[in-house]
Amino acid sequence: MFFRTIPLHGKNPYYYSSLDAGFRAKRVEELILEGKSKNELSLEYMKKIQCDVKSLLAERLVKYILQVANNRNDLVKKWGIEGTIDVLKKWHYYLYSGVDHGSRKYDNQEKFESVAASIFSIWWREFVNIVLSDEVEYYNVPFPDADFPARQILIILHILEDSPSTITSYNPVYGDSDLFDDLRTPDIRETRDYDILKALKYAVDNGEKLFSSKDMDTWNWGKIHRLLMIDPFVADLRGLFSTDGGEYTVNLASTIAGFLNQPVFIQVAGPSMRMVVSMDKKGVNVELSLPGANGVYRKDNDLFNYWWECRYVKVKFTGDEKYGKIQFILEPY
Repeated sequence: MFFRTIPLHGKNPYYYSSLDAGFRAKRVEELILEGKSKNELSLEYMKKIQCDVKSLLAERLVKYILQVANNRNDLVKKWGIEGTIDVLKKWHYYLYSGVDHGSRKYDNQEKFESVAASIFSIWWREFVNIVLSDEVEYYNVPFPDADFPARQILIILHILEDSPSTITSYNPVYGDSDLFDDLRTPDIRETRDYDILKALKYAVDNGEKLFSSKDMDTWNWGKIHRLLMIDPFVADLRGLFSTDGGEYTVNLASTIAGFLNQPVFIQVAGPSMRMVVSMDKKGVNVELSLPGANGVYRKDNDLFNYWWECRYVKVKFTGDEKYGKIQFILEPY
C-alpha cells in the first residue's frame, strides 16, 4: 500500500480558508518541535499534545489589552479594571476548567489560569460584538459568523495587525479602522483603545452576573464553559460537564458563543476520538479515548469519563499474516 502527498501548485484553489485561523495546527507544530528538541516524542507526549489547551489566540490578543491598559490608565481607573489587568498579566494562556472532576484535580496555578480564561473569553465575545455589531445593524447584513468564528477572528486580526495600506476601513485621521467607531453614536468617535478597554469593562460586569459573584477568584472557566452531553442511545439528557479548552485549542471545545454570538459558553464541538499509536518490532500499541457511554456515569466502564478526564484506554491490536506487510512511503513535494 502506497501513500503519496499531492502537490498544490499553479492555480489550484485553497478551499475553506475562512473556516479556520490555523491556531490549532500552529500549536501542534510548536509542541512537536519542542518535544523533538527534548527527545520526548513518545506515546505519552502525543497524549499531552492531544490534551493541550493553550490558546494561541489569547497569546496573540492579550498583548493588545495590556498595551492599551498601559497607554490609557485613565480608562483603567475610571472603569475599575486594575485587578482584571493584573490577572491577564500573569496568565500563561491555558484554558483550564479549574473545576475538579473524577481523577482530574486542578492545582492552584491551573485554577488561576482558569479564571484568566474566563475573563479573556468573555472579553473576546464582548470585543467582537462592540467592533462589528453596529455595522451589522446599520447595513442590515448577517453577523460574520455564517460558517465558523474564524471569520470574526480574521477580521479583528486584520484591523489590529495589518499594514494600514491593506485595511480598506483605515482612517488616517484617527490612526485606526473605522470599524472601531460606533455608527450608533455619530457625535462620538470610538477608537481601538477605547473599545478594547470598554470590552474588558463589560467582561467584568457580565462576569459578575455569570458567576453570581464579584470575587474574581471564583470565576473558574469550567463553571460557565460546559459540555451538553446526550447519550445517542438513550433519550435522557446526561447533563452538563465542565470542560477545558476553547475554539482554538488543540483539545477543541468550541462553544455556542463562538459562532452564534450568544451570551453562553455551552460546548458544541470537540474531538470525537483521541487516539495514539506506536509501532515497533514487538507490535502495534494503540490507546484511545471516546466520548461514548458504556455504563452509568462514574462507573469504571464508562468511556465518557476517560474522554472527559483526557485519559486513554489500551486497545488490543491484532493483525492477519495472510495480508502480508504494509509499506508506507512518505515523499516531500
